[in-house]
Amino acid sequence: MKRIRSVFLIGLIFLLPFMMPTAMAANNSNSSFAAKQLQPIPHDGTVQVTFATNSFLEIEYFFDENLTQPIDTKNCYLNKGESIYISGIDVQNAKSNLYSFSEFRFVEYDLDGKRKNSTSTQVTTGLIYTLPNEFDGQGISVLPIGAYKDRELKFDSYYFDTKGELVELDSKMWDLNESGDLFANGSQTVSPVESYTISFNYSPYKDSYYFVKSSPDCFYHKETDSKVVFPKVNSNEEAQKYRVEMHPFITLRIKDTEHHWIVDDWFDKGAIKKIEKNSEVLEKYKKNSEEFKREEIDIKNLKTSDTITITVGKDYKLVCPNLNLTNSIPVEDGYQYTVRFPDNNEKKYQIEISTRNSNSEGRFEPREVSNGTISVSYENGGEIKSGVELPADGQSVVLKISGNDGFYVSGNDTESGIYKKTMSFSDYQKPTNKKSSPKIELDEKIL
Repeated sequence: MKRIRSVFLIGLIFLLPFMMPTAMAANNSNSSFAAKQLQPIPHDGTVQVTFATNSFLEIEYFFDENLTQPIDTKNCYLNKGESIYISGIDVQNAKSNLYSFSEFRFVEYDLDGKRKNSTSTQVTTGLIYTLPNEFDGQGISVLPIGAYKDRELKFDSYYFDTKGELVELDSKMWDLNESGDLFANGSQTVSPVESYTISFNYSPYKDSYYFVKSSPDCFYHKETDSKVVFPKVNSNEEAQKYRVEMHPFITLRIKDTEHHWIVDDWFDKGAIKKIEKNSEVLEKYKKNSEEFKREEIDIKNLKTSDTITITVGKDYKLVCPNLNLTNSIPVEDGYQYTVRFPDNNEKKYQIEISTRNSNSEGRFEPREVSNGTISVSYENGGEIKSGVELPADGQSVVLKISGNDGFYVSGNDTESGIYKKTMSFSDYQKPTNKKSSPKIELDEKIL
């Protein structure tokens, strides 16, 4: 993309030959500085001064530091050693907010009216020029110069990984003014006097990521187009930072390591009866489909906002410690589970099908132990919390007991003062069983 030159001269400088000073008059009748309503006073001098007009800069000139003696810019003469002062500079450019005062340029003319020398200053208030004592020319011209600055735009597209760290997307997806010349994250410059449009095309990632949000808010987004369109920006608006946040699609795996649904299909019992996404039945995962002939099903292209509802047969339950898996609701011939995804950056979750506990409506209540804490977890991880459905009778669980501050656990199956043992859930429920119940003593530590 062609870069716009960063500096433009003033919008219009009327610099006529020095011999025509009356044509150089600056029209300050609408100037905010004219509110002082100070009238120019006669001032004798030997060197003529003319003032160029910049239509974007309003300036009032004075002979004195106290700004009490306005200069008549149509008829001004200075003596050597005398000065020009200003009260300030008012920038008024309706075309762009990136126009600003650059400098005063002072052009000297010799006795023949030819350009001789020039100096400049960037002072914006107070003294701007003093006629040198050694000046030997016919006059000077005062030129107020303005400049446009490039409009710099910044672009960023990203997602967050499972650790919560920001990861940049490096493909070329940004488009300026629908040029079709896509560019990657970074910065671009545009004309300070022209409006512009920005769009973001994430087609390279459409199968892996979905759009979450943008800054500023987008004007248009349609997932089937893989395109984000931002509102048109006028040349007098502030430069923007454009950011697009994406999120990896989620895959939900339903795993049946014991082949419940395959075996049960012979007897028409059905471990899984129905899978719905946002209340719509997923035909692909209906009973007798090819998907059901596998020991695991992958439901892909899910978002954190999606809700998955799974209906299982009356002899089964679903287990997923890492998901917001609500307790089942009894329905005709089975139980219904609702899966809601947490608002994090995980990409994969796994749900396991398990046999239902013989106490099908039972809820887990953890035990208590004096001077210590006790927890029960699934063998593959995830604590079994109060109020959840009971694990299957034969499901392996891990019992863990640790002492409170000042206490430790002694006896079999302890290490470093902590008891830990894997057992079936039915064994956990039999505290009188000597083989499965630890001989636990919470002793005070000897300090």
